[in-house]
Parts: sequence; structure tokens; C-alpha cells
Amino acid sequence: MICFKHFRFQFAVIVLLLVLFPIVMKTNADANPPLQQYEIPRSVVHKVKSIETGRTYEIFVRTPRGYDNESNETKKYPVVYLNDGPYTFQVASGVTHIPEFGSQYEGVILVGISYAQGENPRASRTRDLTPSKSTDWRITSGHKPGGAAEYLTFLEDRLMPFVEREYRIDANRRTLAGHSFGGLFAAWVMLTKPALFENYIISSPSLWFGNKMMFGLEEDYASSHEDLNATVYLGTGELEQTRGIANLTADHIAFVEQLRSRNYPNLKLRSLILKDIDHMTAFPINFTRASRWIFYSLRQ
Repeated sequence: MICFKHFRFQFAVIVLLLVLFPIVMKTNADANPPLQQYEIPRSVVHKVKSIETGRTYEIFVRTPRGYDNESNETKKYPVVYLNDGPYTFQVASGVTHIPEFGSQYEGVILVGISYAQGENPRASRTRDLTPSKSTDWRITSGHKPGGAAEYLTFLEDRLMPFVEREYRIDANRRTLAGHSFGGLFAAWVMLTKPALFENYIISSPSLWFGNKMMFGLEEDYASSHEDLNATVYLGTGELEQTRGIANLTADHIAFVEQLRSRNYPNLKLRSLILKDIDHMTAFPINFTRASRWIFYSLRQ
């Protein structure tokens, strides 16, 4: 025979558990909130569209410490534009984080430029960062090169005016930074529109591209110019000598020698071959060295 009192007791326990279970679960959830992604402080993402090509690019912008302080509301800042933004923007943000706490370094606004939305990143950067339609590279990589001029028009006519309208940027103190194809692009801009940027951070440039066309471009520039008014940091790892199609270290040395042979009066050039560094690890070191040289010396 079933005991009615015992059954009623069991029923009461079950009801109590059903009432308490959601409370216990909520308490545990409050004690262990869901993990959050880490975000770079003082950074936002914009989208800018190229009118000429219809391509849209994400633009990452980070302002320095104190940018929003009332005491700095009229202050303008130097700006660094970084190609390959998904990688270089994170590196540059980390490199400049600690120096911003000291008075020896200037605060800078960082602008990282991503790849065209909806495109393969390698295909996007190959097109945008290379200045000639090298058929050999198209066959090797499967990506179409030669869109640097179109990309530079987008930067100059759309992206830079947008950023410099939205943020307190000193347009006379722009820096262009890039690695590999990004370094090639920076070197190309330096010789085609040198006045567009005050400083150039050229990391492990792909000077081999287009049958070393950059060497011929520099010769053409030197034949019609007596000066190159720019501050240029150029760094390459000493282990970038066997990349199959090129010797980046040797190309770096030859290009620097060619630039220095011109004796451009207003060219400030720093060249470094980084000991025990390869292509994959060169940019963080190059950006650190270049930032100290450019933004520390300005405060002296």
C-alpha cells in the first residue's frame, strides 16, 4: 500500500526543486558570466567605399591616450596609415601603448586599412599594393596584380579626407607604413608622390616584384629631381635571403645604396638589417624601431 503522506512529501520536494533550479542556474551564470572578446582600447571601425571601383574597406582607427581630454580638445596629432590592417593595426597598437604613458613619445593616431570586403585577403592585397601587372606573379599566385595607382587614388581622394575630417589630424605629419607588398607600395608612393606623406616605414619590401621595377623607378625619379624630401625607415631581416623568387636582404642593401648615392639633401634615411629575423617576424621590430626614431626624436 502506498503511503499518502510519503507521496505528498516527495511531491513537495520535486516542486521545490523545480522552483529553485532556475534560481541556482541564474546564480551560477552570474558567478561565471560569458567570456568577452578583448578589444583594443580607444579603437573604432569605419567603412569607406571607393567611388571609382565600388569596393568597400574597413578602416580601423585608434586614438592616443588623452585624445578626449578637455585640455587636448584643440590639439592635432600625427597619423600613421597602415596597410594590411588586420595584422599591422594590432601590432602598431601594442607597440605604441606603453610609450604613450611617457612624455618622451608623441601620441599618434593609427589608421589600419583592411582588405576589400567580400574578397580573398591575398587577392585584395596583391591587386592593391602592387604597381605593375606582373604576369609571372599572376601565374605563380593566381591573383591579379597591378592596382596600386587605383588604390592610391582611393586613399588620397576618399579614405584620407574622411579620416582627417573625423579626427584631429595634422595633415602635414602623415606616415605610411607597410610590410612586404605593403613595403613595396610605400616605396612606390615615396617615389611617385613623396609629398603625400612626411614619413615612410618600409618593412621587408618586395623589391623583387616586377623584375625589380623599383630600381628603375628610382633612376627615373633621380633623373628629374635633385631632392627627395622624406624621412624613411627601411628594415629587413637578415634571414630573408632565401624566399624562392628573391633575396629581400640583398635587394634592401642595393636599394639603400642606390638611394644614398644620389645625395638627396633632405632625405633622412635609416636602414637596418635585423639580426636573426625572418620575413614573418620583421614587421613588429621594424615598426618599433621606426616609431622610436620618428616619434621619439620629434620630442627632443
